[in-house]
Amino acid sequence: MFPEYVAKNPKPETVFALGQLRDAGSSFFAASTEGLDVINNRFMQKRVHTTNNPEDIEKRLQAAVVMKRVRVEEFFFDFDKLRRGKVTKNQFEQILSMLNFNLSAEEFASLATKYKTPNDPEYMVNYKDFCASINAAFTTYGIQKDPLAKVAPVTVGNTVPARRKYLHCTAEEQQMIEGILAEYREAVRIKRIHLKPMFQDFDITSNQHVTKHQFLRTLGQLGVSTSEDVLNVLLKAYMDKGNVDEVNYYDFCEDVDSSDALFKVGRGYNHSFDYYPKTRPRPTGIDIKKDKPDDVDDVVAKLRQHCKEQRTRISEFFRDFDKLRSGYITEAQFRIGLNMSKIVLSGNEFRLLADHFQAPKEGPHVKWKEFSDCVDEVFTIKNLERSVDIRIGDARTQSIYGKADPTGGDEGLVAGFQDRFKALVQRERLDAKSFFQDQDRHNYFKVSPKQFKQTVTLLGVPMSDEELAAIVKVYGNKLGDIEYLPFLKDCSVLRYVINDPYSGAKSTYTNIYTDFSGSTEVAKLMQKLKE
Repeated sequence: MFPEYVAKNPKPETVFALGQLRDAGSSFFAASTEGLDVINNRFMQKRVHTTNNPEDIEKRLQAAVVMKRVRVEEFFFDFDKLRRGKVTKNQFEQILSMLNFNLSAEEFASLATKYKTPNDPEYMVNYKDFCASINAAFTTYGIQKDPLAKVAPVTVGNTVPARRKYLHCTAEEQQMIEGILAEYREAVRIKRIHLKPMFQDFDITSNQHVTKHQFLRTLGQLGVSTSEDVLNVLLKAYMDKGNVDEVNYYDFCEDVDSSDALFKVGRGYNHSFDYYPKTRPRPTGIDIKKDKPDDVDDVVAKLRQHCKEQRTRISEFFRDFDKLRSGYITEAQFRIGLNMSKIVLSGNEFRLLADHFQAPKEGPHVKWKEFSDCVDEVFTIKNLERSVDIRIGDARTQSIYGKADPTGGDEGLVAGFQDRFKALVQRERLDAKSFFQDQDRHNYFKVSPKQFKQTVTLLGVPMSDEELAAIVKVYGNKLGDIEYLPFLKDCSVLRYVINDPYSGAKSTYTNIYTDFSGSTEVAKLMQKLKE
């Protein structure tokens, strides 16, 4: 009676994304992106979306597993009670969802087809082979059978496929990128532009990305925009979301306007690793010091003096290299430990120590425990509590090398300077020792040649470079410092006495001699006590 109902739209229409042509048919852009126009692609070509590519799904899953530090096989055990190594297709999809792997239908179908078991009546997936393929990002299976095999270390670069999806560029475009970035660096340097705050005004959620129109608009506002062909290549280089809508402005600012390149700061410009390396000694073309010791006792005495002044326990710098506490370390580690303790040795000194404390082991090794005990004798003697009758004496801390002998001309220059210094101090009635103690903060009774010259110049006694060099030879030590106490003693200005005894003369400086002969002979000591 009534006519049959006929639907106006017998087939449901496909829902298309914004900007996607009606003939797109799939959310994945399978065509090549090498010759793509990323600026004028809104309504002239299919919507570009290359993230969900079934061909590289396993590589992206490996990167995601490394980034999240996940062991995939543990999620399959709950569904495989008998440990057969396979699960159903629905279980496989459910597990991937539990791992928070957001896969498209095409990607899931690609994985399920690749790892499908051939002889099962039900659609089953071999998850053991899948897990072995994903876990290859951590290690290589069967490595225990090949002890010489090398496994590449896991680095930040292994997680890039899970975080970035760049568009393909031609070889010509890749060559253009370096030239374009160089011109932008020069423009930013000349115009003194700070790029990042301008892009951050558009990046409200702080995800380090802006749209391509915002990117081009910012370059136009700053006056560094260029032709459309150049901008097209620039946009393709920094579109890392697998689409042609978002641009990574953060990487662009780091390549063009980074603080490391502009201000020469950062770890790349830190040269402390060159002087104090962790794995090997710093190679030098020449020796900084040219000291040539007579024997190993001179070198040990020098090290004892350094450890005594700095209160250093030298064994603490070698213990970390000897994990098994065998008492042996390599020569390279021995050199590193000396450098860390701030002990500077010449090549001859180090060679003498290494040969004397050579360990009975293959290769160049040093007995660091025996060396440390020898140096620490300046503090105490090892195993003293076991033998109470051990005679303890002062360990040798004086070495007899590393200092040039003064000539007759040097002694003449020193004598002339001492006469002028003594005359001024007595005329001005100065306490000369206190001026040198102001420079000697740690009371080592020695100052550097520069400090010595500054002090005597402050007192009003001019000094030439030849006189300073002569004083260094006469009163200097092996390290080049000047011991000012012997100098003042020879000048007879160590004690100031006021009219003692009274003779009608004005106050004068006299040299006071103290008799310590009682320290060696008991008879003289008793005589002094009687007096």
